[in-house]
Amino acid sequence: MADYQERLLKADEIVFIFPIWWEAMPAMTKGFFDKVIAKGIIYDEPQQGKIFVNKLVNLKKVKLVTVMATPHLLYRWVFGNPVTKIVFRGTFRKMGFHKVKWLNYANMTKLSNEERTKKLRIFGNKIIK
Repeated sequence: MADYQERLLKADEIVFIFPIWWEAMPAMTKGFFDKVIAKGIIYDEPQQGKIFVNKLVNLKKVKLVTVMATPHLLYRWVFGNPVTKIVFRGTFRKMGFHKVKWLNYANMTKLSNEERTKKLRIFGNKIIK
């Protein structure tokens, strides 16, 4: 964990890439958040119940890249966008960090290999920005 924490403290950009399973992140990814983004190392809580203090002083951007079988609008409006609530609201915004971007690739199981390849090309251009 210490190695990942050290990397995060030095990072100017963090990119999380994972699939959405059962409307949330895989357990290993959640475990990363639970263990690595630790109070006293990555953030402080000076007063209980108040906004956290972000110790990621070099951080300029956080990007979340997900892929899922669920249609995007269904995920957003019916399921309530749980992954962005966990990653953005429940983690980074709680620490006072607001420069977050979500790139979601939905309905991927319904696409042909050609369509997936095209999306990958477009993704390459988007992730750089």
